Amino acid sequence: MKVLEISNANVKLQGQNDDRQMLLNASLFDDMLVRSFKLDNNVYREKLAKMIVRHKLTFLLVEYEGIRDVHTYLYPNVKQITRTTFKADRFKLNLRNKSRVNRC
Repeated sequence: MKVLEISNANVKLQGQNDDRQMLLNASLFDDMLVRSFKLDNNVYREKLAKMIVRHKLTFLLVEYEGIRDVHTYLYPNVKQITRTTFKADRFKLNLRNKSRVNRC
């Protein structure tokens, strides 16, 4: 029978080698990081828009199944956007950039 000792976010399995112990601690630490992370959807959308414009990608990118799968894998509660939403975000980004240029 294995006994768990919990102290200061470290879990100790008695009678286990160091490799298993490292994996256990790493997985517990990763779980804590994932639970404490909160995605700011506005920042996500802005960064996605900037990436698409910077790399001259198609607006359809936001609707590709593979991209949606990756984003959902990285953050399960992500609010996926559509092409129409992206066009509106890009328009807002352009307006903001124009106002910065006009101020200078």
